[in-house]
Amino acid sequence: MTRGGSRDDPPPVDLEKLLATLRQFGVYYEDLLTFYLAPGRYLRTVAQESGGRTAVRLCVYAVSFTFIELSLFIPFIAHPVGIQPLALVGATVLETALGVTYVPAFVATALVARFEHPLKIALTYALTFRFALLPVPVVLYALFWATEDYGYALVRGIAFYLLFAGQFVVLPVATSATLRRRALALFVCVVGGIGTYSALDAINSATATESSQLWRFTLLYDPIGDEVDRAGFRFYPPDPKDEIGKVMSEIEFLAVGADSMHPTPRELVEDSRAALRSKWSQLSARLSEQVLAEATKFRMTRDSAMFSTTRGLVDLKLRELDATKSVIGAIGSYVSSPKLGTQSDLFQAYSDLQKVEIEGLRRLGGYQQVRARLVSHGMLIA
Repeated sequence: MTRGGSRDDPPPVDLEKLLATLRQFGVYYEDLLTFYLAPGRYLRTVAQESGGRTAVRLCVYAVSFTFIELSLFIPFIAHPVGIQPLALVGATVLETALGVTYVPAFVATALVARFEHPLKIALTYALTFRFALLPVPVVLYALFWATEDYGYALVRGIAFYLLFAGQFVVLPVATSATLRRRALALFVCVVGGIGTYSALDAINSATATESSQLWRFTLLYDPIGDEVDRAGFRFYPPDPKDEIGKVMSEIEFLAVGADSMHPTPRELVEDSRAALRSKWSQLSARLSEQVLAEATKFRMTRDSAMFSTTRGLVDLKLRELDATKSVIGAIGSYVSSPKLGTQSDLFQAYSDLQKVEIEGLRRLGGYQQVRARLVSHGMLIA
């Protein structure tokens, strides 16, 4: 013990230092407004400050951007865990690494524009542009996740391409003093950007594997479509050539005949019913097993699904499987007791199955059509 407290007491907080630090952070955020309105003035300010101050500035921007990004997406993928410090650090490092991708092109641009400290300016510009402007498509991406409305995916894609192209225009315009030098700097920046992109694309194509899934980290990734694709939905139109369709065609021929004016002869009906009864016991067992296996699979898919689009399609698929099970049971009842009542129940069950199959085709087909249109225009990565 010492006078006034224990040796283990924490040191008193220096409020003046804390307030000064907060004020400095406020200055950094104010400078973002300067970057939005006058990027050239912002870059000249950074060129005059010390390297340590610039490093702190960029760290503040990186952590702030990553915190916003994680705050938007963590509720969808890790609720209610929240943002963990390690996740924040890891995501910040990743975002910073992605932000320096085109620094070589920006260094060449600053050199052509004869701007002071070209490497420092290129790094500062690349990271500030990313952390100041990328929140726009990121917010649109979060809205796409939250609403599952592909209209947001379209707007997100447009915003992404505008920002991607804009980063190669703003720097040469902001750092060049004359029109001639500006045109040359713009040419160098665009060519350098295209060259860097082409090199990265070639490397990715040569080294990418199915398990790497690097495309998941792009802003054009479609998590909803990816989940739907992995679920493996298949809705087939009513087909008289599938196993149930063949049995139904045979029963309809026995019950009605080739047409209503020429009913099937009674002797043929009895022989055919006996043959159908003999083969249906094995066929129904196999079909029932298939239906049960599919229903189990899709219930598991529903339990793990993140998006309501997937869950809605799963519910529709389960309705189709339930309708199939009803048809199998109705066929068994008719085969065992071929009466007017069991025949009517069978035709009603088969009609219900056809309606569900048509609804599934319509819903899944409409969804895939919208998605395919966006993929064809480069707004989504399939």
